[in-house]
Amino acid sequence: MSVMMSILENSAMTTPNEIRQDRFTRMRDEAIEGAVRHKTFTRCLDRLARFHQSSLSESKCRCAFVTGETGAGKSTLIEYYASQHPRVSGRNVDCAPVVCVRAPGRSTVKGLGSAILIKLGSPSPASWSDFEITNHVIKLIRAMDVQLLIIDEVQDLLEWKRNSSLFPTLVANFVQSIIDTTATGVVLVGLPNIETIADQERQLAGRTGAYIRMTGLRPTSPTERADFKLLMEALGMRSHLPFFAPLDSPLIALRIQIASAGYIGEARRLVRFAVNCAEDEGSALVRLEDFSAALRDMTPGDSVRVDPFKMSDVDLMAWIEIDPKKAIKDAGPKWIE
Repeated sequence: MSVMMSILENSAMTTPNEIRQDRFTRMRDEAIEGAVRHKTFTRCLDRLARFHQSSLSESKCRCAFVTGETGAGKSTLIEYYASQHPRVSGRNVDCAPVVCVRAPGRSTVKGLGSAILIKLGSPSPASWSDFEITNHVIKLIRAMDVQLLIIDEVQDLLEWKRNSSLFPTLVANFVQSIIDTTATGVVLVGLPNIETIADQERQLAGRTGAYIRMTGLRPTSPTERADFKLLMEALGMRSHLPFFAPLDSPLIALRIQIASAGYIGEARRLVRFAVNCAEDEGSALVRLEDFSAALRDMTPGDSVRVDPFKMSDVDLMAWIEIDPKKAIKDAGPKWIE
């Protein structure tokens, strides 16, 4: 009886939004597994691994940039790489070969240092200065034998101080202080504009060993179209609602690839919105109309965007064959150039 009561209590405590979020977390996990299988993703993964290995022996080139538009798969890449190098508990102190931390939004270098210390398990007092925080970061990195420090969403630091021409210098100095005083490589992850840090700081540019630029999977490339189908297969397997046709079927996957411009995050978001639309309509399966509604929800007020989910199969193929680049520009996210 007590077991049954416990089950009922846990069920009552779980809200519909929490259930929905859990479902989409599982879909994200499956998408990561699917991404690992495709060639474009594994090429970036291999480059990151090569940089990691070279930074262990090469003292000069211990900085790398991973850049790409929103949804390109940057976070998926670094999350997966970090998961392959888990923290190991030691007798006196943990060993953390790869540490991945997100740059706090609307923050400073001091805020970034504090976020790194929290990730390493040693929060800093609010009264500490930039110098004290940086020194403690260096001390912990050495003690925990950190080989690779990955800093995600670096553009949030630059955008917060976009009116200050000195801020890229401050970020570069922070990175260089870690590189110069430890044997740790640093990977800066974010939108393409973060490369301005190296552009403005020649010394850091000279210490940079890799620029890994992630782009969308192009529907014009047979290899990348096949890679995208693998991702759709993975997403479809984790959905709690069935689709009117398998997501990895050629014409369905192609529609999603065009609408997302082949960006992993954008495609995952589109599928998530479509499932939400089907649920809201009380439908037993996700239809083309739900994808069309999802596209409208993702870009409210955008009357110019072409909807590939309203096209017939014949019109879709003719549209792609005539001018595939224009098709992606007309139907894809508006930040795609």
